Amino acid sequence: MPASIVIDASVVVDGLINHTSAGDHARELMGQPGIYVPDLLYSEVSSALRRHEVLTRRSLDSEFGTLLRVPWDRVPFSVFSPLTWALRHEVSLNDAAYVALAMALGVPLATKDRKLARASTRYCEVVIPGE
Repeated sequence: MPASIVIDASVVVDGLINHTSAGDHARELMGQPGIYVPDLLYSEVSSALRRHEVLTRRSLDSEFGTLLRVPWDRVPFSVFSPLTWALRHEVSLNDAAYVALAMALGVPLATKDRKLARASTRYCEVVIPGE
């Protein structure tokens, strides 16, 4: 695994709520040092947790607490915003933030989103946890 990496919301959601081997791979990656995330990750993951709560009728307070305690390096949008804007025609703006951050730092992007992975390979190395 690379020394540093950007992880996207799909990896974090998988790691927080998936209790299969796919979730195990995501949790392993999430626990490594050198993880960078854009601030928007927290709102994206929180939204996904809320949707899962509604579907399962099960509280995810513990998972939300875990999200808030992870010691990742949060990077402000201003650091990579010009790259994000430049990628707006390739992927959604939220996805572009992850790709742009990986580009700005010169590190791989970890995602479970295969469409994003395909689009990102032109700009940065892509890691799909478990593969």
